[in-house]
Amino acid sequence: LGVGHQDRGSLHDALRDWTTTIEAKPDYVEAWIALGFANYALGDFNGALKAWERAVDLDRQNLQDIDPSGQIQYSSDLTLNAYAGLVMVNQKLSELNPIDRQQKQLQQQARTYFEQVVSIKPQLLVPETLALEWLWTPDMLQHWQTTIKRVTVSR
Repeated sequence: LGVGHQDRGSLHDALRDWTTTIEAKPDYVEAWIALGFANYALGDFNGALKAWERAVDLDRQNLQDIDPSGQIQYSSDLTLNAYAGLVMVNQKLSELNPIDRQQKQLQQQARTYFEQVVSIKPQLLVPETLALEWLWTPDMLQHWQTTIKRVTVSR
């Protein structure tokens, strides 16, 4: 995903490029975030989940202070895209999971991330704001809008 990687064939190229980048520099947070978007766009939701969780973990390692209230802490604004991705992927996995208990856990996780992200940066609710960032293709913006509707309805 990103510059020049928007059709399906290019998504596979992007996935390969981001994987290669991560192999060379495993602590590159932005590459993990981009890998999550590429995986999600290709329908590999477990791959997206792992990539975004890794990005968040790496970002947390860059923090100097820990917020005892439990609010999301991040060292880079770009990491909020990983949290938004975690909202999308948890909601999507809940829709694909037929086991009621697991489905509810995934929905709750999506809601928790959603509430935290929106409390930090409410602009993430505005597609025009996200469209300015290279990670958010029109398809991903549509997925985000759909996720917002589903997460806020399932409260």
